[in-house]
Amino acid sequence: MFWDNEKRRLLTDEAWTRLGEHRRSQAGELLGEVYTDLLARQPNADFLQQMSVVEMNNRLPELLLMRVDKLSMAHSIEARAPFLDSTLAAYGLSLPSALKIKGQVGKYVLKTALRGVLPDDVLDRPKQGFRVPLPAWLRGPLASWAKAQIFESPLAERGFFNHGYVDEMWRRHLGDVQDHSFDLWCLVNLGAWYARWIEGRKAA
Repeated sequence: MFWDNEKRRLLTDEAWTRLGEHRRSQAGELLGEVYTDLLARQPNADFLQQMSVVEMNNRLPELLLMRVDKLSMAHSIEARAPFLDSTLAAYGLSLPSALKIKGQVGKYVLKTALRGVLPDDVLDRPKQGFRVPLPAWLRGPLASWAKAQIFESPLAERGFFNHGYVDEMWRRHLGDVQDHSFDLWCLVNLGAWYARWIEGRKAA
């Protein structure tokens, strides 16, 4: 969740030392096999094709499809992802970058193909993600709760994290200097997981 250069600041010296050899495993190394396989199959893959393959092997199954599956099944909905048809996906990956991004227009070939089928205001509207307004929530209604989860949880008491660095992220986010909501939310979730499954089991 954190960049490699951030991890050293996030972890205390003791935690860093205890990690031993594991701390040398850089996040980028996890993608090495993906790049090696891609370049063996397609040595001339451009940067956008490389990014697409990395996303399809990493973020797509581990995050996006996982969320779709969990949330749709929770409401008894059988979801489908037609753009992931293997033939269509292979064709899309084979297209040159100029047909995917043209100037400031993303998904250019798809929007061109659907021009006249879908309304222009749908095709030309800014990209909308599925993200909840977490930055505002952590500055507003969830602020006191999240702060307690981060700084007063059983995990925080273990001394794994550099309090000064975490406090700096918190203050910068609260002051609207920089959006640290994703990093802070990860610490909230890690603290909640630790309290439930580690401390909670000890108590049981």
